[in-house]
Amino acid sequence: MSGASSPDRARALSLELRAVHDDLREQLHTALDAVQQGRVPEPAPRPLDHCIAFCVALHEHHTGEDRSVFPALRDAAPELGDTIDALVQDHSMISWLLQRAATAIERAAAGTDLGAVAAELEGIGAILESHFRYEERTISEALDRLPDAGPLAQALRPGG
Repeated sequence: MSGASSPDRARALSLELRAVHDDLREQLHTALDAVQQGRVPEPAPRPLDHCIAFCVALHEHHTGEDRSVFPALRDAAPELGDTIDALVQDHSMISWLLQRAATAIERAAAGTDLGAVAAELEGIGAILESHFRYEERTISEALDRLPDAGPLAQALRPGG
């Protein structure tokens, strides 16, 4: 990727964001399906494992955005400040929803009905889809228009 032009790097970052979101959407679908059906697609040993894996992946994604992606993007495109602030606020709300889901998962693991977990995941899914669409529309489109993504791409590299 070092030989790629800045617009190509920006486009690659945009595509990566969408790919991560698509993966998280699929993880949510798998977790919700496992809980609703009470069955487990291989190789996970329990329906709740899918829920836990999804919650961890989503939390890590948002934490990474808040700590590295958004500050680097704010530097590269200061006009996105209000948008980034709104997305960070969304992350805080989604984190709270993930905590509610974790509580439901703990209760379900102790033998309680999986219905509460399914309800929490459905709620997260509704909020998350709106959040992802807004982020893709605003951030991905901004990345696609960035004339020089070199500094942003460097900031987003592990250890960058």
